[in-house]
Amino acid sequence: MAAIHDLEPMVHDGEEEEIFEAEKLPTRNDLIMTSTQNYIGNIWNLTKGSYGLMNDIGKSAVKLAKGELKAPPTSAPTTRFNNPVGPHRVIESAVFSLDDFKAIKNKTGTKINDVALAVIGGALRKYLDAHDEHPDKSLAASVPINMRTRTGDNGDANQVGAIFASLNSDIDNPIERILRIHKNTDEAKEFGEEAPLKDALKLVGALSPRVTKMLVNAYVDNKVTKHLPIKINTVISNVAGPNFPLYCSGAKLLNYHGVGVLTPGVGIFHLVFSYCGKLSVTILADRQMMPDPEFYRQCLEDSFADLQTSVGNASEEEIVAVKLKIDQEDEPAPKALEKPESGESPSEEQQAEKAPKEGKLIKAAPNVAGDEPVAQDAPKPKRKVAAKRKAAAKPESTKKTAARRTKSAAKASDSIVSEVISEEKKVS
Repeated sequence: MAAIHDLEPMVHDGEEEEIFEAEKLPTRNDLIMTSTQNYIGNIWNLTKGSYGLMNDIGKSAVKLAKGELKAPPTSAPTTRFNNPVGPHRVIESAVFSLDDFKAIKNKTGTKINDVALAVIGGALRKYLDAHDEHPDKSLAASVPINMRTRTGDNGDANQVGAIFASLNSDIDNPIERILRIHKNTDEAKEFGEEAPLKDALKLVGALSPRVTKMLVNAYVDNKVTKHLPIKINTVISNVAGPNFPLYCSGAKLLNYHGVGVLTPGVGIFHLVFSYCGKLSVTILADRQMMPDPEFYRQCLEDSFADLQTSVGNASEEEIVAVKLKIDQEDEPAPKALEKPESGESPSEEQQAEKAPKEGKLIKAAPNVAGDEPVAQDAPKPKRKVAAKRKAAAKPESTKKTAARRTKSAAKASDSIVSEVISEEKKVS
């Protein structure tokens, strides 16, 4: 934005107009050559993008199966914002102080984006509650992220990914909601960096406009969005703007309200933008889904007030206690010991089998006070097998030497016996 605005309040009067030189008119051969190059480039992008997409999908599936990645919340409940989008739009905006957002961020140990998600989650909760439509499950949002700052610049023009984050709208406590959102978004960012959604953009533009138009019309006319396994309730985009004033022909830019695009099946879009000490949340929605946008703006303001009051009144110890509670609830439960099907208590043999290898429970003879099972060292295993293996591993030369010694000893004994017999005959 700073590139198209002035940094000082100045009026551009009397300046020389910049002379624009247009490119030469392309010839027929130029058009044919350019279209041929683009066609070959599109085929290459389609092949390369398809290979990279399938490769990344396989890697992500393996990591999900191993538990190295946590699956994102893609099964959000159906609300009024998940119907087919009509041709009419409504727009509304709520403006807050950026310092107030930073104060909540610093005290809870979260981020500006987490504060914005918590405020929007509370606002959607209030809005749907007022219409008796709030579901029991939490709402979910798609949050676009810049992949260039995470995976590096690889030369592609568009490097945009997305994460699926739970808004925790089913939690009434604002402090617990923002802390859970902070933990969920950290896990979702890890999945977003590994997910192949960024490579799917390489397939855009590879098909001809005629084929693309037919596919889009078939998608919209058949309302395919309702049958997709992935479902979200809104899109929330957070853009950090300049923290200094901008001017245009001497006039100061007071507020900036950006709008997004409504996709089939998602009839509400939030754009969070910070500029010069202010933070605005601009809402674009389908008019049939949200006929009262001014009421939703009030829900945003009330949700922020609830969060600000709860965080301001809470002590550091209370916030830490909520964090510990969330960590304990998310820890996997220990596996219970297997019990016999008959419901009877395990026998002493079964207990001995389940005892640790280091020791064995041996119950001594009871005395007056009554002895408890005492853990003693288990007897060492016999070494017969090891001795046999060691003997079998002797070289052949050692065995032959032992055989020779045995034969010589036998000959010596035979000679001694024969001498004794001869002496006895002489005596007789």
